[in-house]
Amino acid sequence: MLQVTGYPALDEGMEFLKNYVRAAEERGERTVVFCEDRLTLLAEQAVCRAVGGTFLTSVTTFARFLRCSGKTLSKQGAVMAVGRILAKNEDKLTCLSFRGGMKSGAAAVYEMLSQLFASKVTGEMLLTALPEEGLLREKLRDLAFVYGEYENFLAKSGYADENRYLSFLPDAIRKDRTMPASNVVFLGFSSFTAQALDGVRAAADTAKNVLGLFPAGKAEIYANQAATAFRRVCAEYGEARVSQLKIPPGRRGAADILREGLYEPEVFSPIRPPQASGGAVRVATVRDEEEELRFVCANIRKIVSEGGRYSDVAVFLPDVQGYSLLLAKIFGEYDIPYFADLKKPLSAHPFAYFVLSLLRGVSDGFTPESAERVLSSVYFGDGGEYRNYLAKFGNYRGGIRRDIKEGEAVKEYDRENLVRLHERFLAAAGIFSRKMTGKQFCGGIRKLYADCKAADKTEALAAACGDAAQAAYLSAMEKSLDGVLSEAEELLSDAVLTAADFAALLEEGLRVSEISLLPLRRDEVFVGDVFQSRTQACKYVFALGMTDGVPARGEDTALLSDKEMQRMEAVKIKIEPSVAQVNARTRESVCLNVCAFTHRLFLTYPAGRDEDASESEILRYARRIFSDTDESEDLFLYHCMQPMPALKELLLQRDAYREGREDSRGKYASLYAALQKTEGTKERGKRLFEGKPPVFFVENGEKLFFSDGEASPTLLETYYTCPYRSFTAMGLKLKEREETALMATDAGTFVHYVLERTAKKADELPDEESCVAYARGVAEELFSTPRFSSLKDTAAGRYSGERLAEEGAQVALEMYRQIKNSNFKVVHTEYECRLPEERLHGKIDRVDGCGEYVRIVDYKTGAIDDTPASYYVGKKLQLQLYMSAVSAGKTPAGVYYFPASLRYTQAGEEPFRMLGFMNGSEEVIRNSDTTLQEGQKSRFFAASLGKNSSDKVMEEEDFRRFIAYSVLSGRKGSGELRRGFIAPTPYGDACRYCAFKGMCAALGDAVVRKVEDRITCRQIADIVKRETEGK
Repeated sequence: MLQVTGYPALDEGMEFLKNYVRAAEERGERTVVFCEDRLTLLAEQAVCRAVGGTFLTSVTTFARFLRCSGKTLSKQGAVMAVGRILAKNEDKLTCLSFRGGMKSGAAAVYEMLSQLFASKVTGEMLLTALPEEGLLREKLRDLAFVYGEYENFLAKSGYADENRYLSFLPDAIRKDRTMPASNVVFLGFSSFTAQALDGVRAAADTAKNVLGLFPAGKAEIYANQAATAFRRVCAEYGEARVSQLKIPPGRRGAADILREGLYEPEVFSPIRPPQASGGAVRVATVRDEEEELRFVCANIRKIVSEGGRYSDVAVFLPDVQGYSLLLAKIFGEYDIPYFADLKKPLSAHPFAYFVLSLLRGVSDGFTPESAERVLSSVYFGDGGEYRNYLAKFGNYRGGIRRDIKEGEAVKEYDRENLVRLHERFLAAAGIFSRKMTGKQFCGGIRKLYADCKAADKTEALAAACGDAAQAAYLSAMEKSLDGVLSEAEELLSDAVLTAADFAALLEEGLRVSEISLLPLRRDEVFVGDVFQSRTQACKYVFALGMTDGVPARGEDTALLSDKEMQRMEAVKIKIEPSVAQVNARTRESVCLNVCAFTHRLFLTYPAGRDEDASESEILRYARRIFSDTDESEDLFLYHCMQPMPALKELLLQRDAYREGREDSRGKYASLYAALQKTEGTKERGKRLFEGKPPVFFVENGEKLFFSDGEASPTLLETYYTCPYRSFTAMGLKLKEREETALMATDAGTFVHYVLERTAKKADELPDEESCVAYARGVAEELFSTPRFSSLKDTAAGRYSGERLAEEGAQVALEMYRQIKNSNFKVVHTEYECRLPEERLHGKIDRVDGCGEYVRIVDYKTGAIDDTPASYYVGKKLQLQLYMSAVSAGKTPAGVYYFPASLRYTQAGEEPFRMLGFMNGSEEVIRNSDTTLQEGQKSRFFAASLGKNSSDKVMEEEDFRRFIAYSVLSGRKGSGELRRGFIAPTPYGDACRYCAFKGMCAALGDAVVRKVEDRITCRQIADIVKRETEGK
């Protein structure tokens, strides 16, 4: 007897299966249940509930049922074989390429070939359908060629891939001697390929009874594809019994009403008003994925606290992998056990990533990016110091292969360790060549696995990951990789491939080789893919990420589009499934999962996740079907059942009150009191949630910042920019990794040194030509020193060095002109000075003198900040402090920044014009520029003879006071440093490019930001006047 039965939901289907199997067992009849792999566990559980242990009933898949004695080719092996065909015949193909990415790469082409084979379409048939011209002609020609080559490969090798393997199913069913006395059930299929329908025919030919049990119904959500195809086959054998399971009226609940109403246009009819769900369906709009998961976890905590179990809950996500990090973090904070139902590709395993990175490095000659990927792998080992070294000295293609430097260049490194790591890298990279046979590549990977002790490292990773399912995935690597390599060795044995091509083929194979994660506990939340997972009804269902991408609508981007398939139908070539059919099945799957609840359904929409996304249609229908979906409840108590969520909730309650959204003082006070008594949260809560900004002090500020009894003006400037930055950079002496052999600071040092040496010789150099020649000579000397010798390692380095020498000579010439065209003489270069009372010391680039006058010049190869505001707030104190130290008994003439670079010149300024502040007396101006004419602005500094409008050009007495301000500010800053004040109080936007902001980012809006954008030099001078006069 042939029978087709549709079920509205999986629970009804499984209940029908139980009764069917029980009745067959009572008659002593054998039953074979065919289903998709993802349903086998649920089917086996249903059978066990019906009859207990049994030998009469078996649950299987098509693949498991087959007992083929020939060689079988896995999906990953088939993808690698197709990839090999594509790579070998690239010159013969127009549209297809094995490097073509998702649309035409090896995996995509194999999927298309599988679709053709399952639809019983041959390569010869494709050639008969060739249009006269156009893209479709090229696609079909390429596909027919690859199809033929693939068929030839299978014939010569004796392999049967998963598609050909399935073609053996009809014969296997017909030859099964027990089949005439057996019942055959086809359970839960959403569709059938033409190949699979041949298996149905074979069962109809031989079995005693054949039952098709599928999701089906009249409601809009059902695609009915499997049931329709099954009935069509049954019609070939005469009349079949057709039935549709229904929910008894007394058992109909909100899930059944929702399932029947989704995508039903009539729900929007004014004559069909919404009905109450009794709180069974809830729609929540949240900010983002994190708030979504917090909402879920609080509700799960509520469910469990009211007597429910974790296993009563199912959470469906549109992208389990995409949510995985947040899922682990937030479920961990709420201490909720869960199982994520997903398959992870072998390509995501850290050892696979290590192998592929090494192969690509061999291929591209180890660019800095390739080298970094290899060295950062746990399978390489602790390569941190080596990575830092390479970032500075080997930051170019192939730099990693160079010998480790010696002497001064590596004095900050453990050279022995660098050599050891360098040898380890060379040994690993030396396993592979740029061109080898497939067998040699596979052998190399096996050797690499052994050499780097991958098994031990994988075991350590699995033990440390803290997740049993992830640990199982990590541990499955060795066996799975061995299977992939064994197939690759046989498929690609004598084929000579480049490292890049082999890596691409291997990655395709690893990507389609998936490892299923299995549940390891009985009582845990089920987390599944809303599109793919299958589960029986749970009491509580949470469907997250309900944007307009759910249900997903696949775009027409397959190798053959729906329109192209329709054109081929005109010549009697039918290819299934189409994108429209896949979309219909996807919608059915999503809706059945969403409606798989018996008590309550929660639908959440993350409004801030994607500004281009809108709500899912499912939410719109749910709101129309039920009138009470938007009712909310207070989850405050359930957010507070674990310490970390409670701390976050405390912060939220504080902000709600401050912003006037809720009078949450009662909640805040009670939670704060509870946290005060909770171990581990008292201090953290106090620091984060008190109503005033945190103030931090460290003990022994004197020793930390004044370890040798003195400090530098740079420390003060950093302190006034942000005390916390001074603590990390100057106190703890943390620094960023140097990313190149020639840092910007090194370039500055280079130019500084050229200027220093040239300035010392300025009086002895007779003319400008001599100055340039001398500066070039100094530059050449520098290239032989350890700091700059690496510039000779590469062509790019040599070019940079030449440009640097040229720039140094040109800048030196401009400095020479300024000195020669003034009455000032160079008195000191790199001059050590001290302010004993303030306990400050530093080094001045240049001190010039002219009689009673003294000026200071600082060489700046970067951007110059000479605003009065920066001086006033303490960000720029250095030059004025130096002037205070050297002007005893002298008259300050000026403090200048000399723009010692071709790149940094302020808008509207002459190139190399000194910036800063100066004594505006006529005598100082004339002595500073002997070429200056009346009313003319100097080309060497921003002043002119006569009246000066610039605030930075001051009367002599004001200029003295202006300089004295630095001492007052320095004393204040030094005192605060000695007291150990390190609170994050940044000036302006200092945080934007701060290397240490990640260390204090948790303070958020508690940080106090200083801003001062309007202050004049005259006002600063007045401050000093009032201070000295006791006002």
